[in-house]
Amino acid sequence: MLVIALMQQKRILYRDALGGGGEKYTNAIMKYLGDEMHEKLGLVMTQEEQAQWDVQSLMPAESPQQQNGFDCGMFVCMYADYMLQDLPEQFSQQDMPMLRNKICYCVLTGCLFYTV
Repeated sequence: MLVIALMQQKRILYRDALGGGGEKYTNAIMKYLGDEMHEKLGLVMTQEEQAQWDVQSLMPAESPQQQNGFDCGMFVCMYADYMLQDLPEQFSQQDMPMLRNKICYCVLTGCLFYTV
């Protein structure tokens, strides 16, 4: 499971490689943002301000899903990589061996993105 909050864009992105729903987690992030706004600025996030956020939680049929019990970390890395580059998530369980090699290459060479 991965949740990314893009503050300047006012977007919250949620993905779960095992197909779980994200409303509980995206609501928790919105609550956290409201709490931080109150704590740091002394302001209360209104319903109107909350409605300005684009909250995206894809259904399992809309995002790549893992087919085993051990590739969750790989899926989280790939979700983050594709989402932060604003690319369509076009990878699957069968791509994991190749993507592991790409991650290894990036760690060894210091590149930023795996999908390069």
